[in-house]
Amino acid sequence: MAVPVDDETLVRRWYVHRVGFDSVGTARRVRIGTQAFARETEWFDLNECSMTPEGFRTPAVERIIHARSTRAPQGVWRPPAPAPTERQAQQPHPAGRLEAALRSGSRSAVQSAYDDLEAAGPDWGEAAEKVAAVLERAQAWLAEHHREREEMFGPLRSKTGRTGQAATLLGRGWDVAVRSS
Repeated sequence: MAVPVDDETLVRRWYVHRVGFDSVGTARRVRIGTQAFARETEWFDLNECSMTPEGFRTPAVERIIHARSTRAPQGVWRPPAPAPTERQAQQPHPAGRLEAALRSGSRSAVQSAYDDLEAAGPDWGEAAEKVAAVLERAQAWLAEHHREREEMFGPLRSKTGRTGQAATLLGRGWDVAVRSS
């Protein structure tokens, strides 16, 4: 009769070994069983088992450890993307990111989009006039934003004598205040 092992133990320890004896005439044959959660106990002759630095191993233990240490495939099947519509097939306007940043009111987003668009070069083909206009508008917005920040935080900065971290925190506060309004 086997000693019962609760499921929590099998989940926590992965497996337990069982020892069984079969009578063969007047002799006894040793069998080693491996019991795992939601699996039948698998029995092996002693000569099929081995002692390793990690402990006593049966072929079932090797399979359990391999299954637990092998990652499941990460790829997930997704249906093919539908063919793009005419509107989706059109290239986005080069200044689109900058226009969106201006609408957001975030100085850091506007500055980043402005720098990227300006660094990409002046050759915009048919969109050159629109890109130039958006760059000019962004430059004016950044200058006005800087003037307002200086007007609001300049006196505080001059009285505290702090630049660096205090200015950074004040600037972030300003960005949050502008986005909230």
